[in-house]
Amino acid sequence: MRLLIDTDIGDDIDDALAIAMVTGAKADIIGVTTVYREANARAAIAKKLLTLCGLDGVPVIPGASEPVKAPYYIGKLNYGADETPVSGGGAEAAAKFIADSAEKYGSELTILSIGAETNLANAITRYPGKMRNAGKIVVMGGCFYRQHNEWNIVCDPGAARIVMESGLNVLYVPWDITRTACIGKDNYARILSYKGGGQAGFIAELMRQWRTRNDYVPLLHDPLALYCCLYPERIGIGEIKATVLDEGETCGLTLNLGDYEGFYDKSRACKNEILTEVDVDDVAREFMRLVYGAAVITEKRNEAYAAIDEN
Repeated sequence: MRLLIDTDIGDDIDDALAIAMVTGAKADIIGVTTVYREANARAAIAKKLLTLCGLDGVPVIPGASEPVKAPYYIGKLNYGADETPVSGGGAEAAAKFIADSAEKYGSELTILSIGAETNLANAITRYPGKMRNAGKIVVMGGCFYRQHNEWNIVCDPGAARIVMESGLNVLYVPWDITRTACIGKDNYARILSYKGGGQAGFIAELMRQWRTRNDYVPLLHDPLALYCCLYPERIGIGEIKATVLDEGETCGLTLNLGDYEGFYDKSRACKNEILTEVDVDDVAREFMRLVYGAAVITEKRNEAYAAIDEN
């Protein structure tokens, strides 16, 4: 597997955790593109994470900062804002890099999308022939079994709809499942108190910065999506037919057409794969093993974000 990572690193900490985890797994990373609001600043964080583990030769391309179609522009960097932004790049540079990689590596290529899907959508619309060669696209995004406008979708609903209806080989790792994957209170405390150097030390520092803006134990949305790339034999998948609502009051919702009885042109939506089964505790164990050389998780991990079921 050749892996291309498209990320909005700098918002939630899980993007940084996913990049640290993939380098620990010694995966073949062919490049990283960054997306959404301050893409050049995001690229600096990704580049430093790679450099700290000897992967300074991996291309890091700042991508699109502006969405394809979104009703508003949300969020701000939660960590890594002091890093010097990477120059260059842009929407076209990222789209071309993704498309050229699909053409070059074909079925060997897995694209891991762990941010707004702007770069992916641009690659699909500008280079459709090249993108048809991509082996697999794994998207952390969407919520298909409850009403929730998940972050990666709502940041650019227009792009998300393009990807979902593209007909490419896409596996969705939905918020419905990732919301149950937590690093665990014990692991969180261990990372926050880590005083070593290198990439593990940088992750600890970024997590301490993230903590000043967030009062819950980190969830592993993006490491779980990466886990699906690394260990496909450990997961269960199903099929779903859905689309993204990209306008109006419901903008950003993913509409599961399998159980929708309303008036809608269902012919425009394509069938995609969706994650249905995974051991979320194993995701935390693998992260700790690969990044910190341990496999610890508190038995009370769900208490870290239990309030989510009360809202």
